Amino acid sequence: MLIVAALGAVLNLVVAWTYALTTDLGHGQVSELFADVGQEHHWQMYRWDTFAGTRIMSRCWRGFAPGPFNQGDPAELLSGWGRIDAPTAPLADARTRIDEGWGLPMRSMGCHFAVQWTTDGKDAIKSGVLSIRKSSGIGDPALYLPMTPLWLGFAVNTFVYALVIVAVHGAVRDLRLYCARCRTHSSPTKAMTST
Repeated sequence: MLIVAALGAVLNLVVAWTYALTTDLGHGQVSELFADVGQEHHWQMYRWDTFAGTRIMSRCWRGFAPGPFNQGDPAELLSGWGRIDAPTAPLADARTRIDEGWGLPMRSMGCHFAVQWTTDGKDAIKSGVLSIRKSSGIGDPALYLPMTPLWLGFAVNTFVYALVIVAVHGAVRDLRLYCARCRTHSSPTKAMTST
């Protein structure tokens, strides 16, 4: 049983990482909400969802807010597995945070990006990312693997994949037995017809 669970966990990783490397979340279904969160402080949230991946981007800034925006509560687009929280005063001058989750049927592996604009430029923080290739800036996107387990999704997906492995193993075993029986039943018939 432990071997089946380990195989389920490996399959879970393979699925999440395959989708992370091959899926462009920018082509997913997008939702956007905007709210003022204090005098001249603004919060905007984007969420992209695809079959096996989710990206959530939170932007906070102070000053002018060119519209039009889809007014609402950006917190509605937050996930239970991400690190983004609703902003509280005092807000930073500018901050962008991104949560990504990958996996099927639930998001099981994630990563986090944060960009904070400071007086001497911007500071970028990556968490839970294994970089494969950096973006070329001319069309080739960065490739990376999410390395942070999202424990509830990881456990559920591992269990689902373990069940699939057991079912496939049982189906293959039954098919072999059926084929073996067919061969043994057809052998006496052939022997009788040859005599």
